[in-house]
Amino acid sequence: MEISKGRNLLRFVEYGFSASIMLVAIALLNGVTDINLIASIAVLTAATQIAGLVCEYLLAKGEDFLIAWVMHVIGWMQFLCAYGVIMHAFLRSATQDETIQPPWFVFVIVWSIFAFYGAFGLVQVTELLCYKNSCCDWFNRYRSCRVDQRINYQCKEMAYVILSLASKLVLGWLIFTNFLIRSEDAW
Repeated sequence: MEISKGRNLLRFVEYGFSASIMLVAIALLNGVTDINLIASIAVLTAATQIAGLVCEYLLAKGEDFLIAWVMHVIGWMQFLCAYGVIMHAFLRSATQDETIQPPWFVFVIVWSIFAFYGAFGLVQVTELLCYKNSCCDWFNRYRSCRVDQRINYQCKEMAYVILSLASKLVLGWLIFTNFLIRSEDAW
């Protein structure tokens, strides 16, 4: 019922927990051990989800379009701060000793997770850009993803589900490869 109104509270509650846990896991894998930084990453990630939720509810009500954009930008700032801590730790550890370099696929995985997380925000950017805007009529070519001068909410939910699955699979591979590398070192 909520999806047909253009909002999904449960998605943001789930992402508030799972995205925070995932970013904390990524931080720990990249050597972030300071409890204050870990807590900051978790809180910033959850706050990013709240900003996205507020933006989505404002769009669903059809009012306060400017405030929706402001909330969206605030969400991006929070996301970039949280992931900035992770990237700083990763790049510092990856370049600390020139004789010891992580395998190429670790770089690919870390940047892929960043791209997947950013893609969540791009889905909402698309919704914001296409809100009552005829420039997004090209969505009609793709399975009627534009209805009543807005993004079709089912298409939006499908995009979020695919991104969620993909980002969790990539994180699983990051944890798995980290486990394999450390197990190999123990032998």
